[in-house]
Amino acid sequence: MRLRDQIASLPQAIASLHARLSEPQRRRAHDAAFPQNLRVTEGKIVPSPRLAVVVLFQPHGIALSTLESCKGLVAGGYAPLVISNAILSDSDRALLAQTCWRTVERPNFGYDFGAYRDGIRMIREQGITPDRLILMNDSFWCAITPELLGKIEDLDADLSGLLQDEKVQHDTKGGKPTQNLHIESYCLFISARLWKAEAFRTFWDGYLMTNFKPRTIKNGEIGFSRKMKAAGFSLIALTNRGSFLTALSNVANDELQQVLRYAAYDDPVFRSEAAALLLLPAEGDAWRNKVLDHIRRWVNRRRFNTAFPLASGRIFGVSFLKKSHEEIFAAARVAYLRGCEDGLIQPASSAIVAELAQSVSSVVPTKR
Repeated sequence: MRLRDQIASLPQAIASLHARLSEPQRRRAHDAAFPQNLRVTEGKIVPSPRLAVVVLFQPHGIALSTLESCKGLVAGGYAPLVISNAILSDSDRALLAQTCWRTVERPNFGYDFGAYRDGIRMIREQGITPDRLILMNDSFWCAITPELLGKIEDLDADLSGLLQDEKVQHDTKGGKPTQNLHIESYCLFISARLWKAEAFRTFWDGYLMTNFKPRTIKNGEIGFSRKMKAAGFSLIALTNRGSFLTALSNVANDELQQVLRYAAYDDPVFRSEAAALLLLPAEGDAWRNKVLDHIRRWVNRRRFNTAFPLASGRIFGVSFLKKSHEEIFAAARVAYLRGCEDGLIQPASSAIVAELAQSVSSVVPTKR
């Protein structure tokens, strides 16, 4: 599988080679012009000891769910520093100014980690030492509320977030997680202890922005978590695969049946397997063990919150869905919307539901 993925990525790697060769010069030019190369609009929120760097790429206008997220951060005691990798309209600047400390427009270079780096640098240059810092981007839908923020804060870790991802060692039984883990970077909480640490400063001072996405994922998202862990800092996420499987092992058969009905698949073998299990009576240990094994093998291939959005939301008390166009993520949005329509999922917000429905309307039909 690894070899297949490497071969599949070769055309992208070759096509981007010329641009990547020019990136060292582009990085030097970006840093030399900082912060004059940024457009800064002051907002109405006063900076506080709790800050949130919120990275956006919304060239066609700011989504209502994004404004709701900023309001949720403010309600939770955070001052948002919004960094846009796209030029904003005057109207969007005015809207964001109502719910943020500052809005910053920067060149679209380095994806979210390039923007995180600029945001951290800006906070340092302001002489602010945050008690807590959130790094968040707009690649996912989630209702950001004071309650959710409090749950993640209560984890009391140096680096925390919404989801812990573990690399899986694949085998004929469906694979097993390894100790190669990281906190997914669309939602990261940084403690005051970590902010002040030399390892944190060294990572961001030495981070090389790139528009080659595989390298951003490897050196940014995965590299950040692993380097902080190697430096002795604690990593905990609100949700993880192990807790998900443990919780499901304790639910009744009829609930497991419902978990399968509102699952998401992009693999015809697993989809057919789930359909066959749903045709059987949800009775006895034999059926139960088959379902749990099916779920285990599937979440070793796809993220558990994506594969089983109904179950994940119930277990952890929070639903979050990626905006990716990949089939599995679209299927998860369809499953989530079905759960909302059937009264089994409390919608995160009307804005999020509307955006979810729009995102899947031209990709996957929302009917059963």
